[in-house]
Amino acid sequence: MSTRQQTSDVLVIGGGTSGCVAAIAAARAGADTLLIERYGFLGGTSTFGNPYHGFMDGHANLVVRGIPDEIVQRLVAEGGSPGYLRHMQWGPGSPAGIEYSCVPYDHETLKYVLIKMCEEAGVRMLLHTFFDQSIMDGGRVIGARVLTKAGRRDLVADIVVDATADGDAASSAGAEFQYGDEEGQVQNVTLLFKVGNVDLDRALAALKAGHPALRGWGTTHNKVKIGPRLGEVEPSVLGFQARVSARLGGEEDAEREIVLACSGLRKGEAMLNLTRTTGIDATSPEDLTRAEMEERKKAFAAVKALREEKVPGFESCYLMWTAPQVGIREARRIVGEYILTREDVIAGRKFADCIAKGAYPMDIHDPKGGPHVFTFTEGGDSYDIPYRCLVPMRVDGLLIAGRAVSCDHYALGSVRNQATVAAIGQAAGIAATMSAKQGVLPRNLNVQVLREALAAQGAYVETAPAQETGQPEPPLPRA
Repeated sequence: MSTRQQTSDVLVIGGGTSGCVAAIAAARAGADTLLIERYGFLGGTSTFGNPYHGFMDGHANLVVRGIPDEIVQRLVAEGGSPGYLRHMQWGPGSPAGIEYSCVPYDHETLKYVLIKMCEEAGVRMLLHTFFDQSIMDGGRVIGARVLTKAGRRDLVADIVVDATADGDAASSAGAEFQYGDEEGQVQNVTLLFKVGNVDLDRALAALKAGHPALRGWGTTHNKVKIGPRLGEVEPSVLGFQARVSARLGGEEDAEREIVLACSGLRKGEAMLNLTRTTGIDATSPEDLTRAEMEERKKAFAAVKALREEKVPGFESCYLMWTAPQVGIREARRIVGEYILTREDVIAGRKFADCIAKGAYPMDIHDPKGGPHVFTFTEGGDSYDIPYRCLVPMRVDGLLIAGRAVSCDHYALGSVRNQATVAAIGQAAGIAATMSAKQGVLPRNLNVQVLREALAAQGAYVETAPAQETGQPEPPLPRA
């Protein structure tokens, strides 16, 4: 039995990348906004250690702006990021003239920045609060039952934003969803972790020189990151990708070389993305338990393997930190009024109801355990994400933010990136506020007025291709 009710104009379920931006956008647009989050911090998977990808298209045009870009600027101002890194190369196999760009950042600084931005916008927050089930009035979501240390609570709102990443609120409300590829299999999960006592400059030099412990230079997407470390001015190696002559052991990885993807912002430290566990259903507590156990053992084994193989720059590394949970690449995808497809992404398709841009290649980690594959948009352009992808079929009073938006398995390989889901979050937050204030269902909202409101908050929603900046170096175009 619930102990109390709280009401708000907009309830955002999930304080991850998309949910935080949705809550800030809603509050800035004038909604009484309540944000709930299961962890004791904001940021979700953005705090796990990977750089931001997808802010720019393949020609360094900034296509994700507004609040997500503001987060980057705040990270830079707080000394937690060098900002946008540009003019880097993907590697062999990528289309000619397509640049690789990213935003490395310190995950602890991000936690601080997001709390400050939510407070400044007037967002009310409940941390350590778990979603239980959607509260329904017929076919309309009117709130959520949550679990707290003080017991159950019913949180009632005019409009609910599902930013759980897995579509938990939408699924609880009876929304239709898709899961996995044609065979119902999803991309693998990974636990990111930080190691100390490493030298990335020396490691990259060894890779280029053909050291037997590091392979793949000139034959794969090395995604070399060059820029200043935090507190420094001169550029250093901030990361790269290579293959390592080592095995993690176990049935799944016995015959697989480690694919080392590393990113570092401070001297002697690096975030590693190299383990994987397949066949994990992120909606199953049993599977999640198995994933956590397997991935933490693999992280420990990976550090030992890097030392034992005497991988240059990693000979004496040690485990410093692991992410709070495994990173989930794919779970439910809620069926909306439009399903964004692989073909839409590749063609860089434009839509009249565009509310966000995507630009990162489709990055598919083979559900069966094979190599992950990048598929680029034609000409390195961006693509539009229609508002209809945020509106679930046959369920009212609800908007979807984050990677659970309506898209197919392949399009998700691009949509799931942090910059893209952040842009989607801003659209969901403003749409929720407009719906609440106007007393209309999200599916009946005037999308052109929504697009104007997004532009007023600095978001980039033009349906024509982005124009090149014409600038060889930052500063970047600001909305």
